Amino acid sequence: KMEEFVEQHTMYRNGLKAGIEQGTREKQCEIVLNMYNENLEVETISKYTKLSIEEIKEILDLNLN
Repeated sequence: KMEEFVEQHTMYRNGLKAGIEQGTREKQCEIVLNMYNENLEVETISKYTKLSIEEIKEILDLNLN
């Protein structure tokens, strides 16, 4: 019983962590797109989001093309 509980708890924690990470990525994408739509330069977006220029370009490529 204890092993089953520990396994279920671990699965729950891993799922929760994955969900939080996905939500964070989605919010970062939303912020990048909003800033880009306000005509901010990629370098400025990088400065304020702490994302690399490559990460920002990847987000823009995936969402604008």
